[in-house]
Amino acid sequence: MRRSSLIRHGSARAVPGRIYRLRPTTSSTCIKRSDLPRQRSPFGSASTRRHREVLNLGAAFFAIFLITRFVAWWWEWMPKYLFFFLVGAIALGLLTAFRQLRACGRRRMKHVALLAAGAVVIASNAVALIGVALNRSGVTQEIDLTERELTIDKLGEDNSGVSLHLRCVNSVPNDGPGWLGADKLAELGFDVRTPVTDHSAGTRYRAVLPRDAFVVLELGGATWEAWVKKQEETAQRFSNDPRGASWARSGTRLIAVDAGRHPAALRRRYPDQARYLIVRATIRLARQPRWDPQAKRFTPPDFLLGYIQQVTPDEIHLPLPYATAISGAKNNKYVVSLRYGNRYEPWIGAFRAM
Repeated sequence: MRRSSLIRHGSARAVPGRIYRLRPTTSSTCIKRSDLPRQRSPFGSASTRRHREVLNLGAAFFAIFLITRFVAWWWEWMPKYLFFFLVGAIALGLLTAFRQLRACGRRRMKHVALLAAGAVVIASNAVALIGVALNRSGVTQEIDLTERELTIDKLGEDNSGVSLHLRCVNSVPNDGPGWLGADKLAELGFDVRTPVTDHSAGTRYRAVLPRDAFVVLELGGATWEAWVKKQEETAQRFSNDPRGASWARSGTRLIAVDAGRHPAALRRRYPDQARYLIVRATIRLARQPRWDPQAKRFTPPDFLLGYIQQVTPDEIHLPLPYATAISGAKNNKYVVSLRYGNRYEPWIGAFRAM
């Protein structure tokens, strides 16, 4: 609105009951639009709403990125209770830091929040690189394996990376607990005090969570030969295939022979590094019915046994110079020098195509 010349000069007084005609003017004393009080919408402006939507979407993707990175770095080797504790502590720390930044002011918060997000990404990658450096600062064991134990696992058409998958014999006997019986399970920390004949044993042992341990893998040897012979006898008994169990003899030669909670004690028991490989693994407990070969059926009583659920990590990334050398290998025949560091994480020390 603009004032009239009558009000602008202030030389005339308004007479009650008289009608005045006000003329608009463009004098410099007119009220500007910027001088008028602004009425803010309770819902905020459109740009503010868009800014909040982008900020919330970015925060959601940032949280997903952090969780995936934490799982990739820590899940396989860190105890689960420590993993969730660290994730919760980092989340509380970030919430506290962002609350302090918000109190400093909105304009200042935008720049500081971006710097903080970048600092978290840099710090998390620095922690991962430091972990790799600590692991490779010393070689605890080194063993030569072939394509039978380390199979090629290509990541896909969109990814040119190549990784090797560590394979080992994970046999579950049906005629007895084998070396991973109730006594060994108790040594690894499993609670096996409930008798298998108890009526609550089935429910009790199905709810037991797996545990992390160190497993000794033997390369060839008498244990592997006995396992292959058993597979061949079973194949000849139940199959008409003349080849029998030839797949067992041509497959991996790594077979689990022992387990423990301390790798140093296992290495003292199995000092030959060219024959025995100590790896991290996840072991699960099972209640198995006993198989009677004479009656050809399962007979009581049941027994407890353990089996290797997963070797961690079971995939080893193959560096680019070695990945290109695979194309020159005849019939995919190669020898890999596998090294393990202070944290028992593997990497490829050498690769030779045959």
